[in-house]
Amino acid sequence: MKNLLITTTILAVLAAFQPALANEGHEQAPADKSTSSAPVVSDPMADIQAHFTTLDEMFAAGTLPEMHAVIEKIEKADKTLEEKTTLTGENKTRLSNAVKQLNAQLTKLHKVSDKSDKAATETELKKAKSALKLVENALK
Repeated sequence: MKNLLITTTILAVLAAFQPALANEGHEQAPADKSTSSAPVVSDPMADIQAHFTTLDEMFAAGTLPEMHAVIEKIEKADKTLEEKTTLTGENKTRLSNAVKQLNAQLTKLHKVSDKSDKAATETELKKAKSALKLVENALK
């Protein structure tokens, strides 16, 4: 039963990203105008964390190249987070630096996942999660 639930969840996630998969050239994925079953979250940090959960699920399912669309969503959400922050001065600088590190790590993750290199993707995903912790800590 647990395997059925996991499989169904993974298939639902993959189905939500089908319009973005048509973009083979790795330019910006076209805007997804389809209705998603995923709830819309207005908090950029919550969006980022939810997208990391999706990345974990995709990694577990072995759908590495499809991680592209989710990574782009994280990059968009962290840009929004940085723009909408109420932090000032040194705290805002800390957040900005943490976001830059996260984006740099996401770029590396994107490259290895596109190559379907499972070992390298696992390593880069762990590094991206560490960079996410920096962003979370900068918001405290």
